[in-house]
Amino acid sequence: MYHHFGINITYDFFVKSKDEGYFDMSSITDNPTIYVFDDTVGKPNRTVAAAGTGAAQTISSWSDITHTETDAKGKQFTITALDDPDNTSSKDRYTYWLAINYVLVDSGTSMTEIRALPIARPETQSNVVSATKADLEAIYPGIDNIVSDTNQNSAIKYAAKRTEIDLESAGYEYAQVWESDDLNLAVTYRALAQLMLAQMVQEGDQWHQRHEEYKMIYEGMISSIRLRYDSDNDNEPDVREAKGNSIRIIR
Repeated sequence: MYHHFGINITYDFFVKSKDEGYFDMSSITDNPTIYVFDDTVGKPNRTVAAAGTGAAQTISSWSDITHTETDAKGKQFTITALDDPDNTSSKDRYTYWLAINYVLVDSGTSMTEIRALPIARPETQSNVVSATKADLEAIYPGIDNIVSDTNQNSAIKYAAKRTEIDLESAGYEYAQVWESDDLNLAVTYRALAQLMLAQMVQEGDQWHQRHEEYKMIYEGMISSIRLRYDSDNDNEPDVREAKGNSIRIIR
């Protein structure tokens, strides 16, 4: 996953034992010393990572992570927005490096973790893949009688994300798909499939059958849809052969 230039980065940090799961870092009050090294410096060795020699940015505080629902109790810190080193260059992706010097108990021995920090320019689109309640109702007019608006909206969000994942698993970066609203009908069927699955009482009942039907329609659409795609990242759509499935990309 790439972070982006021009915006503060919130970075989550967890420490895991090989045998006993994640360490609970919530009781640690000692501040870390974290260094950010830019792309021109490259990956620091452990001596440089500990000392911060040549670092572009130093971070000396973090906080407990509160947004996770897992047992992992880590820390998070903020990297101040990084500037694109050369906005006129065709190079749009870089690898910065983090050196995180931390302790697992207050006043304990400092440890150093070196991690890659992929940074890229933000990508833009003129539309997004989605669907609406009206789209669901057009295919299944009785959907409001069995599913709440909240659950419908949640299913649409899930379906949109699932569609992005399915495209990327076929070798396409979703942000480089042009006219992505061509996928909206597929999203609608995927959302309905998810909603029918939630209604299912037992395998083979009417909800299970509807789920299978809508999912099959979705899969047929996503595997044969004719998309315009910017395969070489030059900001215009071009032809590209499909990767791993039968999605067809045309100019």
